[in-house]
Amino acid sequence: MRTIQKGAPPPAAVRLHAQRATWGEEGPGDKEALRDAAIAEQRGLCAYCNGRLLRDRTTSLEHWRPRSDPNTSHFEWRNLLAVCPGGQQDEWLRADGKLLSPLHCDKSRGNQPLALNPAAPTPDTETLVRYLPDGKVAANDTRYEVELLTTLNLNAAVLVRSRKSVIDAVISKIQRILGLPGHAAQLKAVRALLTPYEAAVGDLRPTPRGVAALTPRGEARRGPRHPP
Repeated sequence: MRTIQKGAPPPAAVRLHAQRATWGEEGPGDKEALRDAAIAEQRGLCAYCNGRLLRDRTTSLEHWRPRSDPNTSHFEWRNLLAVCPGGQQDEWLRADGKLLSPLHCDKSRGNQPLALNPAAPTPDTETLVRYLPDGKVAANDTRYEVELLTTLNLNAAVLVRSRKSVIDAVISKIQRILGLPGHAAQLKAVRALLTPYEAAVGDLRPTPRGVAALTPRGEARRGPRHPP
């Protein structure tokens, strides 16, 4: 997860919220406009697993506070998040005699309540979630461990494999950089490596955070912070 900075709502959200519309009462093109606005706001990454979002039907809108809650306004912008397909096309796995669900993010969550909100200013999501070298996620606060690992299933096998592959690739590149002559050359190369993950505008590249600790003498800018 990464912290989502919610901005001004798009016109469709303003209109539908003012009309007190319920989900399904939107007009032609409204859902697409809301989806694309949320994707842009989230820098192209799923609100929960930070996987790549496509501007098509594979991306859906999630209500952080479920629509089943009678106090929920269905088109309140700060409550709407863009999410990935959630593993609906992935196969179930069997491990240690247990059948492991491939579902993650909102498809795993269903209508279960969440305390951890990536779009809330507090608590800061990025201080609560950490990514391990083996590709798994963990919570720095045990209160959120169940939400990450069970409710959202962010250690689903496909997500762990994806994170691990990126971690391994970044570490391999950094190891090659460490072979460059001179610290200045190493630092310049590391910063060039991290630039695509720290762009100020536009979509971000899905990647795990925490790579800064592996850079020369730890003097590079903060490493990639946006895990797939």
